[in-house]
Amino acid sequence: MDANFEKVEGIAKDFVNEVKKHISVNKAVIYGSYAKGHYNSKSDLDIAIFSESFKNKRFVDVTAFLFSVARKYKEVCIEPVGFADTDLKSGNPFIKEIISSGIEIDI
Repeated sequence: MDANFEKVEGIAKDFVNEVKKHISVNKAVIYGSYAKGHYNSKSDLDIAIFSESFKNKRFVDVTAFLFSVARKYKEVCIEPVGFADTDLKSGNPFIKEIISSGIEIDI
């Protein structure tokens, strides 16, 4: 891991800690270009948040909440996506890809 990734990983951890001030977080995963090592200075930071708090919530409400937390970060554009913790076992191909190729954030 290079210094840039370590900086971004620190931002990701800080973001998750900010989210945890409002809801429980069961799992958080960096996915996309940063997880695959194909990032550059214009890459966004894709973060998946899994929480029981998102169960039975509208996607638009979950997304609005996560972006309201993410907007304070100016060093990198955070692109969060939220799922209910039960979605981890859903078989959703997108979630399977996040879990298989992503980097779990220690929470």
